[in-house]
Amino acid sequence: MRNRTLTLATILANLCLASAPATVFAGGAPLCEHVLASASPMQITFAATGEWRKTEGNLFSAVRANAPHNWAYFKAIRPHLVSLREAFKVEGIGIGDFHILNIGDIELSNGSRKIGLIDVDDGGHTSLFADFTRSAISNQVSPYKVPLHDLWKNYLDGLKDEKIQKPKIIETILGKSHSEYLAIQKKYLDKIIDGKGFTAAAGVRPLSEMDPVTRDVYVESIGAMINSLGDVKILAQAYKIKDTGGSQGIPRFWFLIENKGARTVIELKTLAEPAMNLYEQQGTQRDRINSLIEFYRPQRSTFGFYRFVDGGKYQFIARERTRGFLALDPEGKVSDKDVQEGQDVYRYLAQRAGKWHADQGQGEALFKALTQDEAKSYAEFESIVNDYIEVMKRENGSETSKDATRKPGKP
Repeated sequence: MRNRTLTLATILANLCLASAPATVFAGGAPLCEHVLASASPMQITFAATGEWRKTEGNLFSAVRANAPHNWAYFKAIRPHLVSLREAFKVEGIGIGDFHILNIGDIELSNGSRKIGLIDVDDGGHTSLFADFTRSAISNQVSPYKVPLHDLWKNYLDGLKDEKIQKPKIIETILGKSHSEYLAIQKKYLDKIIDGKGFTAAAGVRPLSEMDPVTRDVYVESIGAMINSLGDVKILAQAYKIKDTGGSQGIPRFWFLIENKGARTVIELKTLAEPAMNLYEQQGTQRDRINSLIEFYRPQRSTFGFYRFVDGGKYQFIARERTRGFLALDPEGKVSDKDVQEGQDVYRYLAQRAGKWHADQGQGEALFKALTQDEAKSYAEFESIVNDYIEVMKRENGSETSKDATRKPGKP
């Protein structure tokens, strides 16, 4: 990296001397095929190749779409770390695609709520500090950019296992009533369903339009999917495949159900190979997902439906389609108020990341590794973040060569 003898381009070039390049990386330097390949024992249908997914819009959209590429990058630089070498060795259960849109408020059965992980797809066993670093990268290309050193200090505070300081936006969300929660759910459901089934606003497609791969997922798994729903009446079925974000190309199956007179929508999202496999081999999908749910979601009974479903050939996350109160949109129009709240949330998440890592028994080891020579450790952290942002700009091309940050002001 910039302050070291070997540049990132040189490191990657040296890695690839004995094999043909698999993709263009870091301004022309090839990233080796053996760095990108998965060695996972799990059965993979939707593989994470680590190749760059070019995106339109800003770099926040690009970082969302490229978690596998980011973890391939972390694996490539890992042998060449200096001050952060020991910190990267401290492992636990990481989120994998750690950014502001994957964390939200989760309603509990008692009407209160907790802040936790919404999307568990890409997580698993990994370097905990690398996981935090991905979150920092996402912040630096978002409209909510804060000084990188602030995030570093917030993370260290969390590692010390001190009480988390909640910003006003989080306190307000946690103070909402259950009736307010039910009101926003009704508004959302009224938008995506009607008396006949799903509306156009739901963005789903009829099962008759399934491509051969999606049809295979459905046919092989429909029994397990229906069993996971329990004793309910199924009113409609459909499917969706997104073409943006980290889960693009992955089939999702929607079920409109009725239970004791109440209607809701359950989504079964097909599990693909996690981004974390590009850094470290993961175990079974069941063990991986259950570990993420245990560490990053409330352990008390949740109000909504959320569970792992094993369909045999394919596995799924089954979850109720809901809306939370934390609704910042770093890819849309951003007001001055949004910027301030987004910055507050990212500072909170940096501290919360440290606390999550401390809760796994790794706080002391990480704090020691990062503060033994804090100035040098921070300098290497800053270099990793900034170098990867430059890699993203080069990979994505000129049309998305700028990040999503802006000076405060009305959109």
